[in-house]
Amino acid sequence: LWAWGQNNSGQLGDGTTVNKIAPVRIDAATDWRGIAAGGRHTVALKMDGSLWAWGNNATGQLGDGWPPVQVLGGNNWGGPP
Repeated sequence: LWAWGQNNSGQLGDGTTVNKIAPVRIDAATDWRGIAAGGRHTVALKMDGSLWAWGNNATGQLGDGWPPVQVLGGNNWGGPP
């Protein structure tokens, strides 16, 4: 999992709030299924159906800062892989 861009709210998930113009590795796992980035947060789905979020949570975007935290609700967010 790689990310880059504006990072003022920790939305890249690398443990900093430093903007990155080049890709940085966020996680070495290879079981990420999909990812969606918002203005100040990011959510990602793993192959097992678990949902993860990170970044700003000022208006309930589900992130808790960093590192990525699993969103409660089981592993059925994405249906079967």
